[in-house]
Amino acid sequence: MFIFSTFLIFNNFLSYCIPQKTNISNKIIDSVSILCNSSIIGLSSYLYFNDYISFRTQEICLTYTLSYLIHDTIYKFIKKDKTFYIKLLHHIFAVYSIWKFHNFDKFISLLYISELTNLPLELRHISINLNFNKYFFREIMV
Repeated sequence: MFIFSTFLIFNNFLSYCIPQKTNISNKIIDSVSILCNSSIIGLSSYLYFNDYISFRTQEICLTYTLSYLIHDTIYKFIKKDKTFYIKLLHHIFAVYSIWKFHNFDKFISLLYISELTNLPLELRHISINLNFNKYFFREIMV
């Protein structure tokens, strides 16, 4: 429970404190939050699937993802995000897969490897919001 609470505080800090203390937009912060989650769960799932990390380590990474999913659902509801209902459905499936991890650990890790595809997508989204396209960065991220 302590680990979950710590992860939830981190996600809240990222979404609520940083935009208030800086001039970074909520869109960029949202992308950074997605990048953090996708990096952690995608990489850990790859490592677990290939037996480089333990079951317990993967559980900790899934705990981070669970905190992200709960935070993101509440955040999108509060912000009245137009993608709330589709994200809610997506997050419900993700939470269910975390709940069933003990029974289908390798299969669920294989599914979570797909989170790595968010990395170039969110990096491109950030570059668009920052109006950055040096070295054709946006095109490379496609």
